Amino acid sequence: MVEFNSTSRPGNQRKNIGVYTNDPSEPKLTLVFTANVEMLFKTKPTALLNLRSVRRGESGGKTLDILPGPGRKSVVVRDVELSNNVALTYEIEPLDIDGAMGQRIRFAVPKTAALGSMVTKATLHLSIDGLERTRTIPVRLEVVGDLSWTPKVLDASRQTLVAGRRLAPVTIRGTDKSPFDVIGVTAGPMLEVVWEQITHPPNRSAFSVYLTIRNGVDPGPFATMLEIRTTSLDQPWIGVPVFGIIKAPVQADPPFILLRNDGTPAGHRRRLKLMTFPSDKLDVSKYACDNPAVTVKMDMEASRQHRHIRILIVELTGEVAKGRHEALLTMTTNIKGAERLEIPVTIDGVQ
Repeated sequence: MVEFNSTSRPGNQRKNIGVYTNDPSEPKLTLVFTANVEMLFKTKPTALLNLRSVRRGESGGKTLDILPGPGRKSVVVRDVELSNNVALTYEIEPLDIDGAMGQRIRFAVPKTAALGSMVTKATLHLSIDGLERTRTIPVRLEVVGDLSWTPKVLDASRQTLVAGRRLAPVTIRGTDKSPFDVIGVTAGPMLEVVWEQITHPPNRSAFSVYLTIRNGVDPGPFATMLEIRTTSLDQPWIGVPVFGIIKAPVQADPPFILLRNDGTPAGHRRRLKLMTFPSDKLDVSKYACDNPAVTVKMDMEASRQHRHIRILIVELTGEVAKGRHEALLTMTTNIKGAERLEIPVTIDGVQ
């Protein structure tokens, strides 16, 4: 018994079937299966209907067309089922292409729909010359109001963020090019905001909002909400989540140093890496530890390999009493905002 699945296999088909037996003269027999798979209907698009941006109360610019296959006269859409209980309506229209009687489905977004992405599956119940069939087509769209903006989330975690660095802009556009104004923008205490019109008057239909890291902010991760107030009656407020990581002008690796008086080279000696951004040259003019038992020197050979990296050797050379002792390594650099660096040093006086 042989079964053949004809899904997505239109036209002439040829399959070989190997039959293995205990016949010593012919242990393998090859059977040839042939078929001509007729297309009862075809859809356009074939796999996914992407309506892109659709305003509330309007229909999408693209349609789902269903036509009878070769040798078939007509196809009728008896019903359409939408998954996920989406707020989406549709109309079915007759479609005649070169005498082939099909149907066209036009989807629309009601005025009460929520803004944002919408994903559903449209299950079509069809009748093709009296034969009943079903077909499921995914449908995607973005419900928009008077305004649309990109990006929806400003992820600056892959950017090198320092004080004074500008983030990628947020661009706001009128979906039907109607004029509007941006009347206020806030983004928390760490970010300065400015905005500018990017279309010429009187068509004020697009603006860009720029965020800049304020001076004096502490390094580390941050998250905030960019809040934009507009004159749009439909969307007077736009919120864009913003997050990133602010780096220090000079990064120290490790950020603190532990020395141990245990008689081993690993306990006595530590390598400190100072690094700024590759576009800058790092100079360290002064470096010293306030504990006389600790000696600091520059590894000149390693420091000459990269202009933005300096290597210091921190070594325990003097006697220390039993117990833990705290010290401070101070350095002077040429980098703005990091003219004086302080690295904590802990000395473990093991006896």
